[in-house]
Amino acid sequence: MAAMGEMIDNIAHQWRQPLNLISTVSTGLEVKLEYGVFEKEDAIENLHRLNRTAQHLSQTINDFRDFFKENKEMNEFSIVDVLNKNLSLIEGMLKTNDISVIFEETNDGIIKSYENELTQAFLNIFNNAKDILSTISGDKFIFITVTK
Repeated sequence: MAAMGEMIDNIAHQWRQPLNLISTVSTGLEVKLEYGVFEKEDAIENLHRLNRTAQHLSQTINDFRDFFKENKEMNEFSIVDVLNKNLSLIEGMLKTNDISVIFEETNDGIIKSYENELTQAFLNIFNNAKDILSTISGDKFIFITVTK
């Protein structure tokens, strides 16, 4: 239950900014229409922003859905790709806690294992780091080194 609560909190962080953007852009278009200052070029760019944001939210849903899939088959995958997937899942939490992630070295490797289990392990490590880093003031960093 605790892990599920943390995941829901991560989803909320991931969605908050895009939803605010959608609200701001749509309200801005509405006001421009009401006051007669509507410009077609600006509207088209704003509609593109709305579409990109919706696509981002859709990808976020897929990422979180994939995280919870039971997959008991070993497959080959990139360690860096799994780390990046984790970072995209917890991006909002990192921003909220002012934590920067720095890849010191990324000599990527391909391994054959259970990807979701490794994803969950990395997520636990990141959450533990966030818990410790939230107790200090000043700059907060997570350094990652990937080597073969």
